[in-house]
Amino acid sequence: MRKTIIVFLCLLTSLSLVSFAEAASYQFVGSKDSNVYHYPTCSAAERIKPENLVTFLDAQDAVDHGYRPCQICHPPLPQATTSPTNTPSPTPQPTPSIVTPSPTPTLSTATPEPTISTPDPTATAEPTTEPSSSPSPTTSAPLQTVSPSPTPQIPEFPIELIIAAYILIAIIALIVRKGRREEQ
Repeated sequence: MRKTIIVFLCLLTSLSLVSFAEAASYQFVGSKDSNVYHYPTCSAAERIKPENLVTFLDAQDAVDHGYRPCQICHPPLPQATTSPTNTPSPTPQPTPSIVTPSPTPTLSTATPEPTISTPDPTATAEPTTEPSSSPSPTTSAPLQTVSPSPTPQIPEFPIELIIAAYILIAIIALIVRKGRREEQ
């Protein structure tokens, strides 16, 4: 009888661990009985029965199914459905930009072509202006900005669940070991 109870407890625990491990691989979870979505690590989400557990890939998916954010863990609202509330607006982050350098002058464009001229005896000497050998300032191409791609959030696995599983395995091992000693 004891062994049957121990086996039953092991199976029950492993089933609940599997359901919560599966839920932790999604961004958000909810219950079929409520209209609230949570982070998988939320204390309210841990009380959801495995048969009522619903998973969502993102907040938009949860809102599309008629769920609202949890007031305990405060998951984000999707960007398209945000309404003016008391939450502070996000501050704009500087975006990295790529500057394209202006073309540098080459030797052929910086110096004029040499020409041979013969002096005109009737012309008066006038000062001549030579083209400058330094490059003239040029305008650079317009700056191109690159917006950073959003980084996907990695869901956290509830550490409490791992600790509970280790404790349960240790208790079961002690019970089995004690039973073997009594049989001998």
